[in-house]
Amino acid sequence: MGIGGVALAISPFLTWLKVFLLGNLDLFQLLQATGKPQFLAWGAVAAGGAAAWIAWDTRDPANPRDVGLGVGLGAGALALWALLSLAHDIREAQGLAEISYGPWVALLGCAALIVGGLMESRTKQPSA
Repeated sequence: MGIGGVALAISPFLTWLKVFLLGNLDLFQLLQATGKPQFLAWGAVAAGGAAAWIAWDTRDPANPRDVGLGVGLGAGALALWALLSLAHDIREAQGLAEISYGPWVALLGCAALIVGGLMESRTKQPSA
């Protein structure tokens, strides 16, 4: 699950779009070019980093499970929406742009968070 969090956290910095004659754009540059706010990109960095930290640092197995499922499902839905939106925009670019590996890394990271969250076993606290 920690690796999924790291993948999600670094995905906005990876190439999301290859544009003919312009070069590669990461998610921050893509959002800036389209005039959209960058809070979703920073949200992915923060959520992925927090999920990775919780997975590696916590002693309560319920925490990674809940965080992995929550972040994986929430960020996964946003990453899928971003990928579909980007694919729609690229169709209108008529071959001048193509999707790069950034969105796929984000989706794989979210999938790893979900799988890791499902695999975490909840242990019962000993009754006092």
